[in-house]
Amino acid sequence: MFFVTFTTIGHVPIFNDADKLIIATECLLNVCEFKKVKLFAYVVMSTHIHLLVFCENGGSELSKLVTSIKGLIRKELVGDKRLWEYRFDDKVIRSDRMMRNAIEYIHNNPVKAELVELTIEYQFSSARIWEGQYTDSRVCTDLL
Repeated sequence: MFFVTFTTIGHVPIFNDADKLIIATECLLNVCEFKKVKLFAYVVMSTHIHLLVFCENGGSELSKLVTSIKGLIRKELVGDKRLWEYRFDDKVIRSDRMMRNAIEYIHNNPVKAELVELTIEYQFSSARIWEGQYTDSRVCTDLL
């Protein structure tokens, strides 16, 4: 399992309106479903995306997944222009506690950024799914 972060070039706030956030969120969810990885948590912010995913084949699968997500979002929003930093950050999740901390961190990102007061108020994350207010089969809430 990996906690992943990828950012826009220079942390420019590309996802600065609801339409772009919706597109990025749907691209992310659809790629994870197509690639058949277990997506446990996500948040799409104006300058970056956080994910918690389980990749059966480890780092090589993760790299392909992130490349696909970044590529589809770029294609949908800016065409052939560069959108993302080349690298992405990942951290291997080695325990249940690390996993729960990562989920909490991901869901609290919009609160920390003062976009909302409660995690469930932010539409572009999996927080509402984890709280049982919304369902989406593309997000796995069954902890390993």
